[in-house]
Amino acid sequence: MMITSRLIPKAAQIHGARAFSVEFCKTADEAVRDINDGASIAIGGFGQCGLPEKLIDALSKKGSKDLTCISNNAGVSTFGIGLLLGKK
Repeated sequence: MMITSRLIPKAAQIHGARAFSVEFCKTADEAVRDINDGASIAIGGFGQCGLPEKLIDALSKKGSKDLTCISNNAGVSTFGIGLLLGKK
């Protein structure tokens, strides 16, 4: 079941911004579906802690190419962003 909610943060209400929709994905594969070749992505975490492991694994499996990853640490070759670096 896809969960969709309408959110209007207080700061947005004050500044007159419109509501936006947030969709929650069931799987990591679904979450990375729209990341195309050449995309720029920001990946959180610190070193090997707090990385979105399942999302990185799904992106690696998907085979997207020419990504620009913005992160403070690439981790190691067998884990985290290192998996993407290994596939160039």
